[in-house]
Amino acid sequence: MIRKTFLLGAAALAATVSLPGRAGPVPATVDKPVTITFYNYNLATAGLGADGTRKLLQEFMAANPNVKVNAVGVNVAQLMPRLQADVAAQRPLDVAFSGYAEFHSWMAARTSTQSTAETNDHV
Repeated sequence: MIRKTFLLGAAALAATVSLPGRAGPVPATVDKPVTITFYNYNLATAGLGADGTRKLLQEFMAANPNVKVNAVGVNVAQLMPRLQADVAAQRPLDVAFSGYAEFHSWMAARTSTQSTAETNDHV
C-alpha cells in the first residue's frame, strides 16, 4: 500500500511541477524512452529511507521500461533552495519529493511574484 501510494504521489507530482514552458497534458502511456529527474531528500541519507526509495524507483522503472529516473539525493535543507534556483534558471525538473510544509512555503513565496492563477496552473 505504501509503495502504491508513493508511486501514485510521485506520478501526480510529476504532472504538477512542470515549468510553464513545459506544461501540457500528460500522456496515459509512454511509448518513447524518456528520462525524468527526481529530487529526493531520502536519497541524501543513509539507511531505510534511501534504501526504500531506491527499491521503489527500481520497481517503478521495471514496471515502466521507457521511463528512466535520474534520482538525485538533495538534503532537506537544500531541497527548496535548489528547486528555486532550478526554476529561476529555467532548468527542467520533473519531480521533487519534499515535506508538504516546505512545498507550501515555496508556493506561497512564488505567489508574491506571480499571479495566483499562473501559480495554480502548476499546483
